[in-house]
Amino acid sequence: MSRSFNRAVGQLRDEKLEVRLGAIFTLEQICLDFSDLSGPVLQLLTIYLRESAVNYGEAEPPPDVREIVRLVRDRRGRRG
Repeated sequence: MSRSFNRAVGQLRDEKLEVRLGAIFTLEQICLDFSDLSGPVLQLLTIYLRESAVNYGEAEPPPDVREIVRLVRDRRGRRG
């Protein structure tokens, strides 16, 4: 699991969208499989969004950003 987590975190900034999405889906699966890691994963993704924030104006954010927002929103809703 540690190797999957480290690889996924490293791939969040990959140039290719499909690699970034794969990393996000891997982190989501880690949240599902290891509930004790859900909080740290959500915190990591929230910080990632904050640190790489871009003003998209009227445009929709790219799919990877939308997936992170969905994951964080859905997982935080389950914890509450």
